[in-house]
Formats: sequence, C-alpha cells, structure tokens
Amino acid sequence: MKIVRAARTILGKKHEEETKMQIAASQPHSKKIEVFDLETNQASTYNSIKAAAKALAIPQCSISRYFTKNQQTPYKGRFIFRKKSC
Repeated sequence: MKIVRAARTILGKKHEEETKMQIAASQPHSKKIEVFDLETNQASTYNSIKAAAKALAIPQCSISRYFTKNQQTPYKGRFIFRKKSC
C-alpha cells in the first residue's frame, strides 16, 4: 500500500484582512463597484461585489441581481450601485 504525503497547504491558516484585500484586488474577474448611500450621502468604492456585500451586510446575490435586472431604483430605498470601469 502506497502512502501519499500531504502537500504543503494552508489548511487551518487564516489570511489577514490586508492579504484578503490584496487577493481580491488582483482577481481579474472581479468588478469594482461604487455604492452611493442615500441616507448618509456618501459614495464608497469596493473591489468586488462580494466586498461590497460584506461591508454593507447585504446578500451578494442582491447586488448581482441589481445589475442583472438593470435596476434604476435604489436597493431597499437606500443604496445605488454602479459598475466602475477599471
């Protein structure tokens, strides 16, 4: 019987937040988005839909659906999403 040794992996290791942001920024398929908050009148830019969803505590699929359906009305009456060109 042949025993295969495990390759060096990062199983169990947690990336630091800075590292996570660097990884997200380097992803070619991620799309930068701008979020305008109507309650605070502030605009924020995120490196991906996932990052925006996490920061705003809303489901990622909701932001994706906002773009898929070409919505013009604010999400939940509060957030306006726009894709940013890279």
